[in-house]
Amino acid sequence: MLLRAEETRHATKVLRHKKGDLIIASDGSGRSFEAEIVSTSADELEARIVKTDIGRNEPKIKVSLAVGLTKGEKMDWLVEKATELGVIAIYSFFARYGELKWGKEQIAKNVARWRRIAVAAFKQSCRSVIPQVEVLANLAEVMDRGTDGEILAAHPVPEAKSVAGSIGTGEKIMGIVGPEGGFTPEEVSILQKTGSRLVSLGPRRLRTETAGLILLSQILTVKGEL
Repeated sequence: MLLRAEETRHATKVLRHKKGDLIIASDGSGRSFEAEIVSTSADELEARIVKTDIGRNEPKIKVSLAVGLTKGEKMDWLVEKATELGVIAIYSFFARYGELKWGKEQIAKNVARWRRIAVAAFKQSCRSVIPQVEVLANLAEVMDRGTDGEILAAHPVPEAKSVAGSIGTGEKIMGIVGPEGGFTPEEVSILQKTGSRLVSLGPRRLRTETAGLILLSQILTVKGEL
């Protein structure tokens, strides 16, 4: 097994590994490798694979998170923390009450940054899967990503139940939160027509990034993954 220059520097300079040490490396798609370092140079590390694992440190359920796009560094923080918690995908989307209007170039730039943040958080949390990161045009596109699993959408209406009272027995779940302006009636209709369950996160109004992390944490807690 060979590590590229960036990973070699991290292993030898930051983590201070040397020849003979055992390390854990992952391909980002689910496979992890326990390996013994054979040799190192300035830009390459060679290691002998001792053991291979599948799904190391990954939740048994597959949880994705979709959030209405929000301003500033809030999405940076959300991507980092959601990755640490164990999501398999993070979708941000343009909502009607959202205030952001991005062109293709700005979308590509932000997605590239969020993917770098996800990779860094993936390493820090010792996961074996790097989550997918995408920007979607609208809520309808989000729903297309969740057709084969349960969907829980945080929306403050009287009939909304708690996450614990709404979640089923499925092993694939998508959590959705709107922008800080909330969902429009049309967007709520889209959620309901596609079988999404509206859930409450409590009596207080939350910012988008806070709501996203709370929803994700509650799903994982109910499923016994936190």
